[in-house]
Amino acid sequence: MPIILDTSLATETANSYADVAFADDYWENHYLPTKAAAWAALSDEAKAAILTAACRVLETARFTIKVTLAEYAMHYDRFSGTVQDVALTTEPVKYYFYQRLQFPRNLDFYKSGAHQGDLYIPDEVKWAQCEQALYLLSLDETAMANRLQGITMDKVGIGKGQIEATQEYAITGSSFSPVALEMLRPYMIKGGRLRRA
Repeated sequence: MPIILDTSLATETANSYADVAFADDYWENHYLPTKAAAWAALSDEAKAAILTAACRVLETARFTIKVTLAEYAMHYDRFSGTVQDVALTTEPVKYYFYQRLQFPRNLDFYKSGAHQGDLYIPDEVKWAQCEQALYLLSLDETAMANRLQGITMDKVGIGKGQIEATQEYAITGSSFSPVALEMLRPYMIKGGRLRRA
């Protein structure tokens, strides 16, 4: 059964920030031709599947603070002409309490220009998802399993008639692409507080 991408903004059913067309454009104009060729070799169904998997990895990071419905205020959106439940705090919370993914946040909206007042998902988030998708394709599952378990080194030593096996563990493991992580770092909550780029 093929995966159906749902990139609708701030809905209960969204499963991806970037669609296949956005990812195709990102990789077509990428500075590394080997990565672009690896992406171009995939079918549209495979691209959709890997984009949703990449989105799930991105969503393991904290970009928003969890709030209850009572902390949302009624707000009249003069651009759409509707009354909405909007978190009006300066802390990063989901724009709509019911949205599945963490973007858009209450901090992410156009302040000026033709789309003033419109919600958006920052390009860095969509670029990071594209990087994460290709990273998952090339990830060694053995290395990933060790890393997710926190194992950073696995060695065997032989000497003086004995065999010694040791493992070193990290405090936490992650399957994040290093490039995606750097793109998303300005949007992540560190130590429970926002550090906005």
